[in-house]
Amino acid sequence: MSKEPMEGNWMSTPAADENEGTKFNGEGGSRKVHQFYFVKFWPYKDPEKGSKLEWSRQQCEQLDQEKKLVVDDKMKEIMSRGENIYSELERKRYRSAVLGAGVEWKTMVVGFLQAAMDKLNVTAPSSSKQPAIHSPRTLVTHGSNNLAKEEQLLKKTPRAHQPQFLMSSLRNEIGRAYFWYSQSKNRKKFEQILKEIEEIEDRHDKAKADAAAKGNIWNPLSSKKAIEDQIRLLNKIPDELKPERCEVMEEIKCLENELKALKKEENVVSEKFQRLINRKSDLCDFVLAIRKEEDEA
Repeated sequence: MSKEPMEGNWMSTPAADENEGTKFNGEGGSRKVHQFYFVKFWPYKDPEKGSKLEWSRQQCEQLDQEKKLVVDDKMKEIMSRGENIYSELERKRYRSAVLGAGVEWKTMVVGFLQAAMDKLNVTAPSSSKQPAIHSPRTLVTHGSNNLAKEEQLLKKTPRAHQPQFLMSSLRNEIGRAYFWYSQSKNRKKFEQILKEIEEIEDRHDKAKADAAAKGNIWNPLSSKKAIEDQIRLLNKIPDELKPERCEVMEEIKCLENELKALKKEENVVSEKFQRLINRKSDLCDFVLAIRKEEDEA
């Protein structure tokens, strides 16, 4: 029984035969006779295929390890540092804003006191024979020199809604001022200044009440002296507060520069990550090329 030819790449090729030659047909003519054999060519197999695939596998493992060290771990470190810097930056910005508000508060209150003192100067008696018989409270509030008009306004206004003297308004402002200076490293010093301002106000109110109890007319110049003392104390605030705020602003600038440097560092890591991706992509293409070459052989 004849055997079936094995699968593979087959082609016919003439085989040399020593008997091959001229044959004569029955009519006396000659013809060439050839013998053919089927020869199988085995598929091509790259002898280095295994080593190439093993090399590719090792390279992939190395890239994965490099990604963990150079990208994953480094990026986590950058993000952690960035969060800490940003948190500190926000605290510094908040502190700077509060300190700035403290300077603005001082400017506002001094302007308020100065305006009140200017009004007292206008209404101060020209001589001891002509004492000021009207209250600075109504003078500051309404800005009028007409005592009768002031009295009418006060009578028409319910007592609960009558305007308070300037010092009472300042007392309320001082209560809020403690917050503006709470962020200062010299907080106790500012609190002492505010306390002294309150003490001046208390002495002023007491002296005014004593004068009223004795039936004496209150001299606006006494109020002027109290206001001058308070302005003098308030003017000490910027001398302490502005340098501190400048220091905080420098710290903010340094933190902002750190964030910029961290951003550059993050960009470098991102570029390394992209290069790792490209290298791994090249390895995948290399392995696919080996597989394809094997399939087409």
